[in-house]
Amino acid sequence: MTTLRASVSDTNLASQRVLQKTGFVEIGRADPAEIGGKQGSWYERDLTDDGRRRTPAPPPGPPR
Repeated sequence: MTTLRASVSDTNLASQRVLQKTGFVEIGRADPAEIGGKQGSWYERDLTDDGRRRTPAPPPGPPR
């Protein structure tokens, strides 16, 4: 498994915030039939992205 998906209604702000804080990003609108008849959005999290820097770190500055 490399991707997690979640749907949340537009009125459930607390769940939206939890998803955002845990690395999920909004990817599009959800069909109301998919989330209990309410308007909402799909969120997705890429599990292969470990959050580490992908580019090399800059060299250290001169010694002090």
